[in-house]
Amino acid sequence: MINQAQFDAIKTVVVKAGSILREGWLNPQLIVYETKKDGSLVSNYDRKSEAIMLAELPAIIPDIPLIAEEEDAAGVKKEYSSLYCTIDPLDGTRSYLSEKRGLEAKRGFATLLAIVENGKTTAAVVYSPVHNILISAMHGVHKVEKVLPDGTLVPFTPPPRTDDKVLRVAFNRTATQDYAEENYFGKLREAGYTISYDKNPDQFTRLVQAALGELDFYFADGSAARSWDVAPFDLLLAAQGGKFWSETKLDDAYGTHHHFIAGRDRKLLDLILP
Repeated sequence: MINQAQFDAIKTVVVKAGSILREGWLNPQLIVYETKKDGSLVSNYDRKSEAIMLAELPAIIPDIPLIAEEEDAAGVKKEYSSLYCTIDPLDGTRSYLSEKRGLEAKRGFATLLAIVENGKTTAAVVYSPVHNILISAMHGVHKVEKVLPDGTLVPFTPPPRTDDKVLRVAFNRTATQDYAEENYFGKLREAGYTISYDKNPDQFTRLVQAALGELDFYFADGSAARSWDVAPFDLLLAAQGGKFWSETKLDDAYGTHHHFIAGRDRKLLDLILP
């Protein structure tokens, strides 16, 4: 397990890597992108962000293999055992690259990092560069911080909930919504909860929304999410009393998480799972 000094240095690198994305967000004419073999998109800013982390993290965590999204897309596979670090330089690429929406409608992207040991995430950092919000957790300590222009981190408190009996939920596709209605929501309604479908204005990715408490549940089925997309949220949710559940375990650094649920409240998630 890494120490606090290492973790603080990692947070600085993630903020630096995420901050480069602002340049492309503010100046979309600078973005060049292409379609990868798996059909997803990659831009020059994905690669710029990842390059920063690959260059600077080895000096901080020299003994931990770095499993990076765009390296994987280029055919680079790293050897690893029970300990590894995932890097997603730009989660939410489609929002970032959208050419049909203004800046305010394409803010839902972030830079993600997680350290996984024995199939569990032990350190996590998520940075939303447009909002300058940094979410992190390690050693049982969870923080949400605002990144000031000089790099100083100050505590940030998300808006409080207004009604704990109204559950805000979201899905990766319509078929997932239908499945959740048939298999999960009856149990929640029987327990006295009202289900509210969230209409995301693309301010954050869905998993970041869950980590900030803006969503009670995010359901994904038929997903193409890889370990670097989800590993941070295994810890970020657990550190707040929530839970990330996936049919795919994090022992596999290159795994695809086809079916997963992110829940803000572990007890509610346990209520609906078999």
